[in-house]
Amino acid sequence: MPKVKKVRARGFTQVDNRVIGDKRMSLKALGLFTYMWSKPDDWEFYVSVISNDFKDGRDSVRSAINELINLGYVKRTRKHKENGQLAAYDYILFDEPKTEKPSQAVTYDAKACARENLRRRNPPLLILTVLILT
Repeated sequence: MPKVKKVRARGFTQVDNRVIGDKRMSLKALGLFTYMWSKPDDWEFYVSVISNDFKDGRDSVRSAINELINLGYVKRTRKHKENGQLAAYDYILFDEPKTEKPSQAVTYDAKACARENLRRRNPPLLILTVLILT
């Protein structure tokens, strides 16, 4: 079975396994979350800059951020200028989903995750019975 080995030279980001294992999240949203999580707290988020730095376009980045907002991993609030006009957004990232309705919150079952990981590493063997008719 193929294995993955991690080689860390320097500078890495730790992301909670609950985020990585959230089956509701697309790989695109997970990549954006990880990218945003790796940035310092005072980092300024611009869709246009990210879409220029990566192969994804603005619509792709916007859909990923909207997915993260809908899942509860990102909260976006609109800032206002001193004269009351709308300004840029502020973003808050959470390492566990925050939802308005507690019934929508994702729970993390460590035993279930361990069973799933074990199942993935050790898939059940197929036993084939061959009948030879002569």
